[in-house]
Amino acid sequence: MKVEPDARHHLFERALQRAEWTLQQLWLQSLHTGGTASVFDLEAFLYGLAPLAAGQQDVLAHVLNERLSDLYESAKLPYLVTPSAPPPAGEDPLAVLHELLAASLCRNQPVGPADGQPGRPAENTRTDPAERSEAAPGEMA
Repeated sequence: MKVEPDARHHLFERALQRAEWTLQQLWLQSLHTGGTASVFDLEAFLYGLAPLAAGQQDVLAHVLNERLSDLYESAKLPYLVTPSAPPPAGEDPLAVLHELLAASLCRNQPVGPADGQPGRPAENTRTDPAERSEAAPGEMA
């Protein structure tokens, strides 16, 4: 959602009301999350009296989004059919790749189509024209 910079403070003001926090609580949470704005800077921003740096606005957005998520999580409706759990994680893909490459180097063979690896270009299966017994239509023998 694109919001004009001058009207952005209204979004924060409404979110703060929904979060049921005081300005001081918002300020303390923003400090805890890495914000550096003073309580006076936050108040001036929320009332539209002064701008607030983009990074500080992102800290406020994060803090308020977390609070709203916590408050309204219980208000969400449950599903009748719960999604199935993801399949259990198998082996580490990097470890599998490492083993394949190590085995390939030990055999002194490159990993490629002969090893059944998808995504590799197929080898050139065209034969030399001298080896062909019959020329294809449109080709010279």
